[in-house]
Amino acid sequence: MIRSTTSKLFICLVFTFFAPFLLGSSLIYWHEKQAAIHRLELKLSDIVSDLKRELSEPMAFFFPQEGVKIAQIIVSNYESVAEIYAYSDIYQMPLVHIDVLERRHGRLLSHERDIFWEGSKIGKISVTVTTDKITGKIFSPFLKKVLIIFMCMAVVGFLVMEFAFHRYMVLPMRRLLRQTNNISNGLMDEPFIWQGDDEFAHLGKTIESMREELFVQFSKINLEARTDKLTGISNRRDFLEKVEKILAGSQENNTPFSLIMFDLDDFKKVNDKYGHSVGDQVLHTVSLSLGQNLRKSDLFSRWGGEEFLIALPMTGEENACIIAEVLRKVLASTSYPQLDMVVTASFGVVQARENESFQTMLDKADQALYLAKRRGKNRVVSYHD
Repeated sequence: MIRSTTSKLFICLVFTFFAPFLLGSSLIYWHEKQAAIHRLELKLSDIVSDLKRELSEPMAFFFPQEGVKIAQIIVSNYESVAEIYAYSDIYQMPLVHIDVLERRHGRLLSHERDIFWEGSKIGKISVTVTTDKITGKIFSPFLKKVLIIFMCMAVVGFLVMEFAFHRYMVLPMRRLLRQTNNISNGLMDEPFIWQGDDEFAHLGKTIESMREELFVQFSKINLEARTDKLTGISNRRDFLEKVEKILAGSQENNTPFSLIMFDLDDFKKVNDKYGHSVGDQVLHTVSLSLGQNLRKSDLFSRWGGEEFLIALPMTGEENACIIAEVLRKVLASTSYPQLDMVVTASFGVVQARENESFQTMLDKADQALYLAKRRGKNRVVSYHD
């Protein structure tokens, strides 16, 4: 299942902006409302205290009209007052009872006090207020604080979203671009490991799978392009590319470098007598048997027809001649079931001189090979002999 990158960004936005903003706003509103209710409770206590003081005399002498007038003044002055009730213990009846029904909404708060006259309890009063009216009063300070929170959360949210956008969008897109550029530039050997299951990771894994398939195909094509199909060793193109680097490294590090060129003696007779298919088998056997007697650092190539080249890094002319002599003996002692004749080869050896080009070395090796042929074949001749 692919997880959407936009979903990740939305989740980041929710958890870094909306959720904290809503939670903070709710906490501020609750705190403001509790503070307003507390202030209302204190105000209610003051109202009851004032009413107690004003109603003491009318209750002692039972003047209901005076009591009602005082209560009406308080109701008109305080819009949150929903009910005022005063009861006379002396006359066992209410002195004042004002109930404002339209104010009886929401949460109601009541406060009751006993009334004393000359040290004796003569009655009690009760005042009830509603909390509905405080909502409008707390809105303005609440809005200011919410605006501050909103601005702070907007800054934090922007920073977090910028980080999230860079993390989940920009970086994967850059990585995809680098991945596709590598493929378009032919750099098939650099793998890209993708983790996750979003759109970018899914696309990256698909491209990586394509790169692996292309790498296998290109490696196969490249190997075929650099390998002699008949013998399985390097062909002329591959040899030329590699030998130039080997020669340059040898000259830069001032180390010896030698070249062997050999040619099978009278190979035309093999093709004429036994056919080209047998001749091809002989060339394959020659390459196999001589290749087993070379070092890993040596570069063995079929130059063309029955002519071969061997590049010998870190090898002087004397040691190159020794190697060539070993190869000559191996070749002369190799048997071929298809033939009733011995296959031999003539070898020309040359060591690179200072700042000498490969083409110059090749010409010298060819001259040494020609001299080996003239001297009777099946022998090793150095250019400086």
